[in-house]
Amino acid sequence: MKAKICIGPISFLSILLLCGFALGACGASNKAKRHVMNSPAKFFTPTLGQLKLRLPVLMAQTSTVLPAGFKNLVIRSQNGNHSEIYIGTLDNFQDSMATYISKGILSDFIKTFDGFFSELVNVVGTQNYPKLQKIMDVHSAVSAKKYLRDNPSVYQFNFAKEKHMYIVFNNPKYVAEIYYLKGAISDADADAIVSGIKD
Repeated sequence: MKAKICIGPISFLSILLLCGFALGACGASNKAKRHVMNSPAKFFTPTLGQLKLRLPVLMAQTSTVLPAGFKNLVIRSQNGNHSEIYIGTLDNFQDSMATYISKGILSDFIKTFDGFFSELVNVVGTQNYPKLQKIMDVHSAVSAKKYLRDNPSVYQFNFAKEKHMYIVFNNPKYVAEIYYLKGAISDADADAIVSGIKD
């Protein structure tokens, strides 16, 4: 009988402890759920014309949606010092290409924006089209590449201290548009930009 009397209080105490642990776990779980629900979004979507980018919130600057007619946007680099990256449009570029051809600084076999930027990528670091390279401000670029993706196409020009990127829309449903991004674009920024383009 004495053994039963001793076990009873010990068992009761064990049950109380287990209930306490269970309630604590439920409270922690609910707290974690509330934290997830109340935590800010990890991405934001700046919009400029046809260009919509889903980017890490670290790259957010000020306004994410711009009024019609607004021609530039600023986001931040993820490189730690929050360097600014400028986004804008190249307007009336068809006229610019026609001017380059008429002045003999671009061959007339280039008919499209994609053809133009593909050619510009190919001539970086060469003596071909020196005037064109200077006009497009890529004469001091050390390398360039075209990303393996379709509409919009993306081109990158690497300089010693910064990168330039061009995003070219050629969707027949819309007006062809060209967007540029210039600044201290890190590799992580470039990856986020290319993967964040919303077609």
